[in-house]
Amino acid sequence: MLLIGICGPSTSGKTTLCKSLVKEYNSEHIEVDNYLKAKKDLPEEHGFKNWELPENIRFDVLMKNLEDLKEGKSTKIPIYECGVDEITKFREVSPKEFIFVEGYYIFHNKEVRDLFDIKIYLDISEEEILKRKAKLGEEGCEWVDKIYLEKIFLPAHRKYAVPQKKYADFVIDGTLSKKEIKEKVKISLKSF
Repeated sequence: MLLIGICGPSTSGKTTLCKSLVKEYNSEHIEVDNYLKAKKDLPEEHGFKNWELPENIRFDVLMKNLEDLKEGKSTKIPIYECGVDEITKFREVSPKEFIFVEGYYIFHNKEVRDLFDIKIYLDISEEEILKRKAKLGEEGCEWVDKIYLEKIFLPAHRKYAVPQKKYADFVIDGTLSKKEIKEKVKISLKSF
């Protein structure tokens, strides 16, 4: 079993990539968004709940789940329900050939980072992130206030997200087509 970490900025295509890979491989997909603390427990800044801090992720639970899988054991991973804004249920995940774990800050925590056999970073510029977030907001899927972006998101992105790139075994341009990104990941998987 290979544990593959896929990291990158918000809107870089991590979830889309993992969903596509799961269809092709004997694999599981774990979204680190499911390890977020309840919204009520997040700090407030500039009149907003700050979702952008690494300490908002329950790395202890994620690490336990990943260690179980590395040991060949099934594990129960949390499911964070949007709207309720907390963990409401769990799903069982069993070891498979590949376990794709994706999240914004998955390389931030050294103990978790060291569990990955392969670390991939999807890289996109701040300009591209903002463009994609605006598009998502227009479609009603996600809406982020301009003040939130300027005062909370971008400073946290620069401080916590960008430095994670140095830990990646492979850095892939997240502006490539979905097909090109997937092909580059498949090549990286063959190298292990």
